[in-house]
Amino acid sequence: MSNTRFPRAANPAANVKEVVVLNCDDEYNTAKENLQRVIETGAAALDEMADIASVSQDGRNYRVLSELMATLVSASKEMVNIRDVKTSIELKEASKGKPQTINQNIILSTKEMLEKMIKNEEEK
Repeated sequence: MSNTRFPRAANPAANVKEVVVLNCDDEYNTAKENLQRVIETGAAALDEMADIASVSQDGRNYRVLSELMATLVSASKEMVNIRDVKTSIELKEASKGKPQTINQNIILSTKEMLEKMIKNEEEK
């Protein structure tokens, strides 16, 4: 039974790679928008809570204010973390298929040629 409604892709692996990158971008954008909304709403609530705590001079209100500040700091850190994760994913995707860098070279030669090379390096 052939499936004429859904033709097969010529290279399904290429489509999967694109889907992963697109999903990463979509998820990053959604997370970023959500965190921005939380931070904006929290900043407004922080201003109101600071006013309430200042007027009431109640320790519980200052404790709530302190917890709200900690929550906003945590949300800001999470915003930075998701950006770092997205960047590392993009770097991994970009580096796939590229040749690796060779950091150490091995010279196979005679003892005399090696001594000559060392002397030339020392003279420089």
